[in-house]
Amino acid sequence: MIKIRNILFLFTSAIYLSNSNADTCINNDPCLCQINENDKIDISEISNEIKPPDYLSSTINKVTYTFVGCRDNNINNVSGSLIITSEETDKTNNSKLVSKSIGDASNIKFSKEDNNYLITYINGKVHPVIVLLCDQYKIPFLKVINNSSTDPKLLLSSPTLCIKTEHHGMSGGSTFLLILFIGLVIYFVGGALVLYFIRGARGAELIPNVDFWTNLPGLVKDGLIFLLSGCKPNFVTTAESYDRI
Repeated sequence: MIKIRNILFLFTSAIYLSNSNADTCINNDPCLCQINENDKIDISEISNEIKPPDYLSSTINKVTYTFVGCRDNNINNVSGSLIITSEETDKTNNSKLVSKSIGDASNIKFSKEDNNYLITYINGKVHPVIVLLCDQYKIPFLKVINNSSTDPKLLLSSPTLCIKTEHHGMSGGSTFLLILFIGLVIYFVGGALVLYFIRGARGAELIPNVDFWTNLPGLVKDGLIFLLSGCKPNFVTTAESYDRI
């Protein structure tokens, strides 16, 4: 009973882990989230849309967040993927705009949370998060959700952030099954036609090699008994074994 319970637990855990990882990216490209063989999110397309000086920006509390894409670019002589610009005052009370990078493209990691895909910059003390929103009808925009000094959160919306599905050719397994199915159809239909017109077979005799297919269940049963008995032929009690005796 304990063994059965352990097996069920391992089986359930395997299913849970496979489902939990089903929507994560299977690659480490900062511009591409390959969800599975056919589905992907490619944010390089939005990088192609936002050329300088029209980078996507959002300002809150006099702090401007600018997303320049999944490749590092320069703003005010500062290179990065996510850059903030704020007003700072020096010792003489003169204020000036200062820009600094809080996210480099090489540190972009994709993940999924509450059915939304997002990118996180894993670098330094600041870990910005950008939620990716698929919007089919509006132009790209950036909005600050949380202006935290350590974990700022933003929303990036664009039609190019939707999951794209690419249909590839049949897999090797599908090709094998198709060939097997076609072969079986040719074997049974073609064989039945040959037996019908050439040999005049009727009824069950139309099945090619009917004796083999009739005996197949018994042969499979004997094979299973032989394996389960530790490959001891004495456990197989068929008509042929009685003939040998």
